[in-house]
Amino acid sequence: MPGVTSALGAAAAAKIPLTDRRFASKVVFVSNHAAGDTPAVWDDVISQDATHVVYMPGADYSEIAARLSAGGLNGRTPCLVVANATLAEQQIHRTTLHQLALEPRLPAPALLIIGEVARPLPHFEGEKASPRAASKPHEEVLHLTDTPIRA
Repeated sequence: MPGVTSALGAAAAAKIPLTDRRFASKVVFVSNHAAGDTPAVWDDVISQDATHVVYMPGADYSEIAARLSAGGLNGRTPCLVVANATLAEQQIHRTTLHQLALEPRLPAPALLIIGEVARPLPHFEGEKASPRAASKPHEEVLHLTDTPIRA
């Protein structure tokens, strides 16, 4: 949808907020690519009380994980790798900062959501818990459905 950043769509599809008063008082949007001749420098915006969204993460997630760890984020910090957000071929992989380098490279367009808000939320009353809820974080994959939602 024009005018709506893919981070909002990705977070909504993953059923997570981008801010949460318990964990993240701000959201930091960064690109992993240079703007013209200006290198992508975002080390000064890494913060433990923020959700970090990395657009165009490229193929080397280990470099991003190392930069975020060097900036003070814990290796257990939850991460989502989201490709084709809000489209039928959407893929969402859940992992941690420590395990991020082991994630398969998802097709572009992709983004990363890093922070405590990316931790799986408990299921809502009346919903069935996912059978994957007990699986390792990096094994969980979510997909969109073509089933209409009734209000």
